[in-house]
Amino acid sequence: MTTATAQNSYELMVIFSGDLTESDFAKEFDAIKKLVKENGTVTHEEKWGVRRFPYKIKKLSRGHYGILNFSTDPQALVEIRDALRLNTLVVRSLILVMPKDYKPGTHTDEVIPMPAKDEEEEQKRPHRKTEAVEKKLRPVESIKHDAPEPVPAMSKEEQEKQLKKVSAKLDDILDDPDLKL
Repeated sequence: MTTATAQNSYELMVIFSGDLTESDFAKEFDAIKKLVKENGTVTHEEKWGVRRFPYKIKKLSRGHYGILNFSTDPQALVEIRDALRLNTLVVRSLILVMPKDYKPGTHTDEVIPMPAKDEEEEQKRPHRKTEAVEKKLRPVESIKHDAPEPVPAMSKEEQEKQLKKVSAKLDDILDDPDLKL
């Protein structure tokens, strides 16, 4: 057992594969508990049993849930996390730092009912589908695009004058002794 002055309280939730039997789950959970006891003290444990996932995790739809509350020094967490990561039967795990005054309770299956929706408020609130149908769209003909005015064409003489001006400016730039090419 690790003895250090700065021991923190932690809570570990671990989910094992739902394909395990109850006895296999108990063995795996006890192995994790034994590892935690080697590095600290277990203060509380709960086995929630098999529960369905809200979505598939690693192609599984259910898992065995277990919770351990324990105290240990922060350096010992590395060994515990590594063991959880390397165990192929662990689907998910999470270690939380608990407050000093935290007292672990037991999990209850109490369902908290949702408040009933007020029918009057539901009717007042417009639905998106009805709003979209009621909207009037502008016909395509009413949309006008402001096209830029065409630039008048230059005569050949004007084009040659502009070309000579640009060519002369370019020659001045290239002949500049301060410019290194």
